[in-house]
Order: sequence, then structure tokens, then C-alpha cells
Amino acid sequence: MESNLDWTLDRLRGGSIDDSWWRNVLDRMAQGYVTPDFLKAPALQEWLAQPRVAEELKALASAVIMGRDASDPEVREHLAGTYSDLTGEARQFARGPIDVAVGILVAGYIASIPADQLAVVGMIQD
Repeated sequence: MESNLDWTLDRLRGGSIDDSWWRNVLDRMAQGYVTPDFLKAPALQEWLAQPRVAEELKALASAVIMGRDASDPEVREHLAGTYSDLTGEARQFARGPIDVAVGILVAGYIASIPADQLAVVGMIQD
């Protein structure tokens, strides 16, 4: 899981957002409104490049994938604070970018699972 989340995070940090992999991921997470410009914003890219931010986003994504509670207030507060510091936006506006980043990580992980193994993964997760 860790290596797949890292691979997806690397793509989020600067991969070609317009390619078919991105379209598939965005379609899976029903986030068609996420624009490449948003994901390419320098402040967002700087935020995603921070090691602690990456680890916290992966932890939230792992919790979602494994069906656990992904609403860790301490982690989300730190993520909101660092996002706010870099973008200048109010902390309450960080929820959207956090949720989008986590959603992309989850969708990227799910997209990496071969179709014939999805049922087994679902049973293990359950």
C-alpha cells in the first residue's frame, strides 16, 4: 500500500494531470470538478512536497482504504495549518484540498489494483 500511495503522491506532485491515468482516477473519485490548474498551483505543490504533509495525507488515505475513521482531528488541524500558511487562505478552506488529495490517493491506490483482484481486496478490507 505504501509504495502505491507514494507513486500516486508523486503523480499528484507534478505528474501529467491531463493524461488518461488522471482522468480515470478523477472519474473514480467523482471529482470531475478538480482542475489541473488547481493541482498545479505552486503553493499546493509546495504543500504536497512537505514530508510531514505527505505522511499525514497517506495516513488518512490508508484509513479510508482500510475502512477506518479518517477524521483524525489532530492530523487534519496540522494539514489545515500548513496549507493556510503556504496559501494565505483561511484554515477552514483547507478541508477541500485535504479531501481532494486524500481522495486522489485512495482512487490512485484502487486504480492500481488489477480488476480481477478487486473482489478479494474488498473482502479483506471488509
